[in-house]
Order: sequence, then structure tokens, then C-alpha cells
Amino acid sequence: MDDLSRRVLAGLPLADAVLSVLSWVTEPSFLDSVFEEHRGRAYQKALSFGGLVHLIADALLEHEGSGRRAMLQAQEREELEASMQAAYGKLRRIPISLSNGFLARTTDRLREIFPPCGFPPVCEPSTSW
Repeated sequence: MDDLSRRVLAGLPLADAVLSVLSWVTEPSFLDSVFEEHRGRAYQKALSFGGLVHLIADALLEHEGSGRRAMLQAQEREELEASMQAAYGKLRRIPISLSNGFLARTTDRLREIFPPCGFPPVCEPSTSW
């Protein structure tokens, strides 16, 4: 079991564990590599793919699913230079290949921290994780 798995399973409250895993799965360098691999003809200017992923996460986790509120708050913190119209346009134009690549690569990344026998544990009692 790797270091992140040990830290998550070492007794963090569930919400903290989930947020820690989300932060790890959506690291900027990882999202940049997903974008480069699966972007097709998409491009990045004022709003990167990673920025868009984090806006969506903020909308879902902090603003009851409201993209508008997440964007307004990001603009207030000066973390979003693009207009809301531009952000919605970028979201609308995400290529299917990028969505599929994001799902596949983040799923693979999550598998790295799960025990090899799954959860709940279904391996033989002698197998250690």
C-alpha cells in the first residue's frame, strides 16, 4: 500500500479522506497531462482544463451544483479571469474524447490507492494490504 493509501486509511474522517483523494486525483500536473493526451482540437487560454474541473468541483461541493455561484466566487478571489459566458462556452465544447479520457485516467489513478482485493475486502484472509 502506498503512502497516500496509508494516510487516508489511518483514521481521517471520511469527508477529509474524500477531499484529500479528490485533491490528489485532480492535481494540476495530472489534469494537464490528461488534457494534452485527450484534447483533440481543444485549446486553453484564460481558463485551463484543470481550472474548469476545479470550478465544477466547487459548484458541486460548495454551491449546491450552481456553476454561476462557483464562477462568481472564483472571480471575486481573482481565480477566474474568463467571463462566465466564456467558461460556459468552454464547458459546452469539451470534446467527448477529453471527457472519456478524464474518466478513464482518474479511474486508473483511483485504483492506485485501493487495496488490490477491493473494498470491502474480499481477498483471502492471508492477503495483506
